[in-house]
Amino acid sequence: MLKENQFKRMYIDIDIPYGLFMELFKDIFEERLKWCCRRFGVELDYFLYERSQNGNVHVFIRYKEPVNPSIYHRLMFCVGDDHKRIVHSYKRYIATGQILDFFWNRPVKKLEKKRKRCWNECREDMH
Repeated sequence: MLKENQFKRMYIDIDIPYGLFMELFKDIFEERLKWCCRRFGVELDYFLYERSQNGNVHVFIRYKEPVNPSIYHRLMFCVGDDHKRIVHSYKRYIATGQILDFFWNRPVKKLEKKRKRCWNECREDMH
């Protein structure tokens, strides 16, 4: 479960094969991510890509400061997460005050280690 002070990170699930995404859509996604962050006044810390278990794309995004729940869900929509998932997540937040994010069942330390390996490349791409 994510609590409000943890709204500085999100996973985006993209239903496109990883190789195809990296070849054709990575640059477009990154430009859209930057635009969305500017639009909502959110500063990126970093982002990185992972191949999902089914061969598609997961994007791990971390913001420098926590964002409020409304902006959190609007950012998810803006960068292209599954629309039904966003609506259900927002309704759940309204009803319970919490966001369930099953992607966070995995250890964050593993992602942090991966982030360190690609930090320079990601940082260059953000600017």
